[in-house]
Amino acid sequence: MFIENWARPGVASGLYPEKQKKHEGWLDGTWRWLVQHRGPQSLLPPPEAYRFLEQVTRLKEEFRGLTEKEIRKEARGFRSPLHRQGFQSYYVARSFALVVEWFARNENVSPGDSEVLAGWGLIHQRAVESGEANDNAVSIALAAITAALAGLPVHVITATDYLVRRHASRLSRICGTLGVSVGQVVAGMDVPARQEQYRADITFTTHKQVAFDYLRDHLASEGRRSRLHLHLGRLNGAEDRERSLVLRGLCFGIIDDLDTVLIDDARAPLLISRNTDLPGARQVYEKALELSALLHAGMDFEIDNMRNHVRLTSSGRIHVAQITESLGGMWSGMERSQDLITQALTAVHLLVRDRHYRVSGERIHAEERALRALQIQPSWQRGLFQLLELKEGLPSSGGRETLAKISYQELFQRYLHLGGISHTLVGARKELEKTYPLKVMRIGNRDGIKRRAGCFRLYPDAEKKWEGVVGRVQALHRSGRPVIIGLRSLPMAELLASMLAKRGLPHQVIAGMQEEDEAHRLETAGRPGSITLLLYHAGKGMRAAVHADKAVHAGAHGILAEVSECRRHDRKLIQRCEAGQAEGDYDYFLSLEDEVVRMFAPAWAVTAVRGFGWMGGWARHMFLNLTQRQVERQHAVSRAKLMDTDKQAGKMLAFSGRAE
Repeated sequence: MFIENWARPGVASGLYPEKQKKHEGWLDGTWRWLVQHRGPQSLLPPPEAYRFLEQVTRLKEEFRGLTEKEIRKEARGFRSPLHRQGFQSYYVARSFALVVEWFARNENVSPGDSEVLAGWGLIHQRAVESGEANDNAVSIALAAITAALAGLPVHVITATDYLVRRHASRLSRICGTLGVSVGQVVAGMDVPARQEQYRADITFTTHKQVAFDYLRDHLASEGRRSRLHLHLGRLNGAEDRERSLVLRGLCFGIIDDLDTVLIDDARAPLLISRNTDLPGARQVYEKALELSALLHAGMDFEIDNMRNHVRLTSSGRIHVAQITESLGGMWSGMERSQDLITQALTAVHLLVRDRHYRVSGERIHAEERALRALQIQPSWQRGLFQLLELKEGLPSSGGRETLAKISYQELFQRYLHLGGISHTLVGARKELEKTYPLKVMRIGNRDGIKRRAGCFRLYPDAEKKWEGVVGRVQALHRSGRPVIIGLRSLPMAELLASMLAKRGLPHQVIAGMQEEDEAHRLETAGRPGSITLLLYHAGKGMRAAVHADKAVHAGAHGILAEVSECRRHDRKLIQRCEAGQAEGDYDYFLSLEDEVVRMFAPAWAVTAVRGFGWMGGWARHMFLNLTQRQVERQHAVSRAKLMDTDKQAGKMLAFSGRAE
């Protein structure tokens, strides 16, 4: 695969290379959909991947007897051909073989065929679903080091700052041996430090950091980052604009935990805003809360659980017009008045403390994933943040004005070369191939283990379900089995923790508040007899280590006490438990009063389950699948609407350049 000079910063591509996104028409999209291959066979690696694997296997034997000094010399030897010829198969295979030999020699890790095939997929711009037992860090190292040796600035993008530090620390030694520099960008770094880290050959960062750095570059350059614009800036003496840029363009990106970044976190745009503390704004928001208390649920407003928003009824709109008629000022416009009161109703009735936001000291912190599930931007637009501050009795932090925004869909389509890897991708295959586009490739477990189906327990009400969960945990604890319990929200985790405490069962809660400490605690959650309550969004990229003697204990048992709105999330949590394999198994616990069921389950399905679903396991599984599919469709629609908004903004602002 040939990478031309425009894929790296230089004379041909300019100092800030990125892909110029062209929105395809309906005819192009239809043709691409028609020619895409579907079915299980299209997920397998192509024949050329297996030929490449054979080539790497032969070269590994050649490098086995090399000394450390000879390995460095070999890396320098094929760096120049990679730089000139791009990803030519022979030199890419030599790079892969060298990295595989280094891991086998220095980390006592023997990368298998699965890791090599996954690395090939990343080089060839695939979305790789790797087997659960495979080491994704090795596959990322294979692709990232090869691209860096070819002279491409590489961004390895992960979900959290903790994973950034962990990956960078693990790969820094091999990169130092091969003459490749490593940087890491995390929250809290100033601009000069970020610029220095992005100058490294491989930079580890999070999707949020690279998106905000891209937006800052847009503001600093006023949207003029093309080769011609930067050269004209030099001629006009505007070199300060060039020096203020943080990134070196969007050349080569590798995304770890791809579906989390491109699917789960892609339902709201990222914004850069500034404080605009307008005089009298706090009084307006106080009045909005006061007036919202005069409206009656069911008559003046309705809470739409399917679409997760508050809607004024026709009676409510008339009522709002009556109570704001004599106020004047900000309340003189009918639409503005209705919007303010709707936002106040959202803050009071839809957003729940410790689920959608936390209060620490005198500040409110957003729970981003919970807000995105409600299709609410964590940047708190249109006064919602100020209304929550008033609701909680906190001092005002002022209003916000948006300076720049971009969606993840728009950002990652601008990478000249993009690949990603995760353990749970096939369920999101259609959207990935349509949106980015990334062809999904599945790599099986190298040990051949297939996960067993879990036991499904369905209850008519929540009280009986929680009693069933506690009883199951108590029985497992007596047998010495470690237990990991998956939960969606902190209030439910606290409820279950109190019930376990009453039974005298020792436990720990991992809620995603302190990543580094909680990741360590999750890794030690496999001790015999331990009980761990784990929120879905906590411990990203971490798994419970198996500490038990397998001859006596079968490893951690997973309990999904609150199923997620997405099937992929359930799979991820089961994988963290290492459950369902030879080491462990897992159970589903669901009641008809659970939030996911109440908000999203079809009414006819609930009626059917009440009538005859208590005995048949197949009916229970079908009921859960129907519910989760309903949520997934809704989330996919919200992401599609966000893309349509980007397209419309691009058309409207085409005369001035970029839409962000």
